Amino acid sequence: MCIRTCFFPLIGNQVFGLVGDVIDALSIACTTFGVCTSLGLGVMQMAAFYQYMELELSDNVVVLDDNASAWIIVAITCTACLSVILGLDNGLQNVSYVAVVLALLVAMPVFFADNTMYILNIFTQGIGYYLQNIMQIGFDCEAFQQLGFEFQGKDGSNHYWGSGYDQLQGKLASVDVTDFGAETSATLEIATYSPDCGPQANPCSTGLITGNIALLSATYLTSVGLSTLDAGRAYAFASTMSVSAGYTGDVPCGSGLNSTYYTNHTSQVMKGSLDFSGTPLPDDTPEFPLCPTTTYDKQGSWGVCSSYFYSCYAQQAYSDSTNPMFMDWWTVFYWGWWISWAPFFGVFVGTISRGRTIRETVMGAFIVPCLFIFFWFSVFGGLAIKMQRVAEAALQVKADWKYGTVDCASHYSGGEPSSPEAKALASLGYYMVTCRPITTQFFDILMPYQDLIPFLMPASFVALLLWFITSSDSGSFVDDMLASSGLSNPPVIQKIYWCWTEGICAIVLLLGGRSAALKALRSASICAGFVETFFLCYMCTALYRLVKFDAKDPGMLAAKKFNTQLLDFASGFQKVTTKYSTSTAVTYGAMPQLTAIVIALVCPGWGTYLAGKSVYSPMGSILLAGIVQLLWLAWFICQITEVAAEDMFAIAWTFYMLFVFCLTMMRSHLRGKYGIWGSFLEDFWICLTFYPFAVSQMQLQVQNDGEGMPGYFQDLEQLQEYFGASTKGITLTDGEAVTTATA
Repeated sequence: MCIRTCFFPLIGNQVFGLVGDVIDALSIACTTFGVCTSLGLGVMQMAAFYQYMELELSDNVVVLDDNASAWIIVAITCTACLSVILGLDNGLQNVSYVAVVLALLVAMPVFFADNTMYILNIFTQGIGYYLQNIMQIGFDCEAFQQLGFEFQGKDGSNHYWGSGYDQLQGKLASVDVTDFGAETSATLEIATYSPDCGPQANPCSTGLITGNIALLSATYLTSVGLSTLDAGRAYAFASTMSVSAGYTGDVPCGSGLNSTYYTNHTSQVMKGSLDFSGTPLPDDTPEFPLCPTTTYDKQGSWGVCSSYFYSCYAQQAYSDSTNPMFMDWWTVFYWGWWISWAPFFGVFVGTISRGRTIRETVMGAFIVPCLFIFFWFSVFGGLAIKMQRVAEAALQVKADWKYGTVDCASHYSGGEPSSPEAKALASLGYYMVTCRPITTQFFDILMPYQDLIPFLMPASFVALLLWFITSSDSGSFVDDMLASSGLSNPPVIQKIYWCWTEGICAIVLLLGGRSAALKALRSASICAGFVETFFLCYMCTALYRLVKFDAKDPGMLAAKKFNTQLLDFASGFQKVTTKYSTSTAVTYGAMPQLTAIVIALVCPGWGTYLAGKSVYSPMGSILLAGIVQLLWLAWFICQITEVAAEDMFAIAWTFYMLFVFCLTMMRSHLRGKYGIWGSFLEDFWICLTFYPFAVSQMQLQVQNDGEGMPGYFQDLEQLQEYFGASTKGITLTDGEAVTTATA
């Protein structure tokens, strides 16, 4: 069983040649990097457990101790290697059972120990929200938010076609408003970043609270975005300093201000132009408050801010937009990661589901796991939200739910509770989860159940470890199968090789990236998932056609193929034969096909004329061929003239799309005449991406009036004939496993 066999309904015996080798090789790479990403992220989670066990590991989300990270991966890889060697029934299956049981043993006590009705309500409500919003969110590309990339400067990361610096910002920067009557010279260039985040609150990291305002009631200070704790600090500072030290100026505020020594900021405020940085503060100096958290336009209501916590895209101030990078941080990363799991998950599920119907597979491999996931996230996701809300209410912190921000600086520093209130709350096992390191948040959720901690913490760690072991061993198992052309029990040395290949890749990505390790892991998963996305689209089409064939659809059974195939070049323009092939005849040799492709590459009008004579009148075929050739020449020439005339590339690609549409129309008409299976959308995609092959294919089809056209599923019918009218009851050897999925 291999990924290549999924393409059998589309390309037939070509899956057993070079094309199939490329498909399996890319799927192996995709699987390897997908598992590597999981192992790398899992290491960070496991290191967080050691932090709870008070081992001396770094508490940074990304930068971990090199030896610790490597040895955790080594331990996972060793266990996964043993599991793979033991085989599917004795190793992988047993580890998976234990992992599922442990996960339930962690979830169920928490489910019953807390507000059970609340969790059940979340479970029901979550499924409803999912079904209600899956279509809307599934098509959401944040198109308007990503307009923020348009405002980047010359050194920005905007590489979208037609939206670079020269397309917008460069033009705005080249205009001087004095040329249009303004008195002061200025340009229209839009700032890339700004502290003005529009209606989103932007915390002030360093600033001054006006002294007179600080002496007002705490009610006013809290109304302008200051917490109750810091309002008291501001009042205490202003009143104490004005009485005991004769200080009547503004109150320094912000995170990182030292209450023992002068900093540059406090020295300038309290000592004027003199620099007292590093010298001790007076003994009676009160603790400095944090600055109020308000929107940019309300900053003047409490004082002056010299630096802000956020630097927002300029578009956000005018359009009430969100950060355009969210699409990359979240959606694209998870898309790539999940897609990179597709090859090994599909092959693995297919292997363990052999003999079951499609309905049973969908129920057992998709619906039931989805319900389990809903339950898991209802328990731990629901309790995480509960913990966050409890902490916000207890610490009197209001989150900005619309923009997903919360003020952590008042009570947390470096992910750890810093204020007395936060420390007291932590003693009860409650934290502001969003202010904690991402790798510790799961364990934070377990802390309120302090009597159960001796069981929950070790069980959680072992469950987490086993889940990553099952990911590693199943990924290695699938890599083994793909690399051995579908052998269900590859050699032991090959199993060991793929296990350690995945482990070593994970170590290299994690430790090689150092502080950028998480970014390296994300990039690997996105790159791996990109190619597989195209594979999945073709697989969906292949499955649809195979099901129609299995259902004895009359149109599918009578369908034909072109007498030459688009991927014939991959086999040297020779027919790919197997031991069950009954026909080895080749309609055209290598030279006729190669000649037609080369001519179509530079002169598509000639092939269009020859093919068009079969479906259009002589004058119509000449006219269509002339239009096609002129459009191709216009596309080619306009690309060259881009050097002298700006935006000619846009005209060039407009001509190319018209060129593709003409070829698509002719290919659709030609298919209709010869009874060839396909669709207009398929024709368009082929002409868009493989136009020389599409033109030569149509030309050779008409050249002998369709002689040698195979049935659409001729290769599959020959395979079924080889194994008998039905494959039921037939036991195949490993050497025949490559055709099992197709049968």
